[in-house]
Amino acid sequence: MRGAATGAEVDAHKPDSAVYLLTLQRLGLPAQEAVALEDTAHGVAAAHAAWLHCVAVPNPHADHARFTAADLLLTSAADLSLDAAMAALAGRAGRLR
Repeated sequence: MRGAATGAEVDAHKPDSAVYLLTLQRLGLPAQEAVALEDTAHGVAAAHAAWLHCVAVPNPHADHARFTAADLLLTSAADLSLDAAMAALAGRAGRLR
């Protein structure tokens, strides 16, 4: 994927925001024009540290109670289409960071 980055390319690991900041830089996007999809609480923290909105889909072994910081929490990626998830985030925009 154009602009993508991996944790192997940065010195710090999540919950540090380095991988998200590198991705935003490569894409040439400000954080407010991107959304992170995460499956761990550390990932949600990393996304927020980079000023990204975050949709969390906890992995099956994660405690869903640890994801209260996510802007949108889904039990499965099949819960909402991407368009519906983006609309839900847009509806919450006034209450988000």
